[in-house]
Amino acid sequence: MAIGTMTNKNDPIFAAIAEHYAAYRYWDAKLTQRGWVEGKPAYKAANREAWGAEDVEIDALWKMIAIVPTTPEGMLAFETHMSEHGLWELLERKRAA
Repeated sequence: MAIGTMTNKNDPIFAAIAEHYAAYRYWDAKLTQRGWVEGKPAYKAANREAWGAEDVEIDALWKMIAIVPTTPEGMLAFETHMSEHGLWELLERKRAA
């Protein structure tokens, strides 16, 4: 589901989902870039950038899950986003660790 298909400006979860999605895509791009330079001198810097992007993504995830959706559309968008990106499983692994 595209994030823009169900928006309600009064529900703060939509902004949090958009922020997390942007951070997630940035982290994914940095992981891809890191893969391009594996075994090369630029790998160390690319690895640092990927770890930094992961920190931003995790911060955005915690911020998003701290927000309670205020509309049914927001709840559905939150659930869909969490499911599509495997975030429920990630949180379960973190809890079990």
